[in-house]
Amino acid sequence: MAKLFVQAQATSNRSEYVFVQDSASTTGGGKTGIAYNAASFTAYYVRPPVAGVGGTAVSITLATQTVSGTYSSGGWVEVDATNLPGIYRFDIPNAVFATGVDHAVVMLKGASGMAPVSLEYQLTGFDPATSWLTSAQTAAAVFDAVSSSYTTAGSMGARLLKTTVDNRPVDVGTSNHIQANIHAIVDSTAAASELSGALLHNGTDYISADLLTPVSAATSVHIGPYQLLADGLGADQPLDVNVGTATSVDVQVTDANGTGIDITGATVTAKVYSSTGTLVASYAGTATYADNGRLTFGLTTTVTNTSGTYTVTVTRTTGATDTQIFGPLRLYVRPV
Repeated sequence: MAKLFVQAQATSNRSEYVFVQDSASTTGGGKTGIAYNAASFTAYYVRPPVAGVGGTAVSITLATQTVSGTYSSGGWVEVDATNLPGIYRFDIPNAVFATGVDHAVVMLKGASGMAPVSLEYQLTGFDPATSWLTSAQTAAAVFDAVSSSYTTAGSMGARLLKTTVDNRPVDVGTSNHIQANIHAIVDSTAAASELSGALLHNGTDYISADLLTPVSAATSVHIGPYQLLADGLGADQPLDVNVGTATSVDVQVTDANGTGIDITGATVTAKVYSSTGTLVASYAGTATYADNGRLTFGLTTTVTNTSGTYTVTVTRTTGATDTQIFGPLRLYVRPV
């Protein structure tokens, strides 16, 4: 008599109850009294061949067992000849359920008066006795799955709208527009710089709280291009000095409209470059009329000992990310 089971791969210590039919019975009655060591009584199993290995019958060594005894590979015992005639307990060897194949067959035969018994096992990756999912478990398995594990092109997983922070929904509107509260622009430095001053976030990142609720009326501010004017000269007039001159130079930093730029509290540095763009000297500036951008710096013979054409710029710095460069101012050092 054949019996089919669905069983998990790598199952261990499985005890099976099998029915042995009396071969002489015309009504299908059970055969009683078969001991593990009955004459000619044998047990074998077979598993499909894998890469040329397997596919041959493997003998199972039968052993004595008790009705309620601890599992023992090959154990065999009659359960109750009076109340359950023909029912035997058989402890299946673990090797029958080893991983690597999808089914296996066990056969018991040979004892006097018994009809052969075959046990067929469909081997699966889960235990059907414990692994059937409830509707809640199925939902949890789907909706709690990590989306990064399911990215095959064209699959539903690859088409999911994803966020990089948990519990942050992305809404798609009726016009197929994604609606989102944009907190940052990534992977594009240029775009982030261009838009950072225009996007409203939370009053601290992109637009300050003071600008959201101004504390005073706004004024018109003109920024760049910046100019550098030598004292008493027009914007396009160069500064002329003689070779070997050491002198104080008065300059003003202004915006495009000629309005002086406030340098109160700022670090101002004058830098002199040669006609080839090489930095020749740097001078610390001293504010003379800070509100109007006026300052002085001391031009030394480091520059003026060599005649030629130079360029002067002034750098105004008020913080690590707040620096403006004013200029250039043409400087001629004339030979005497």
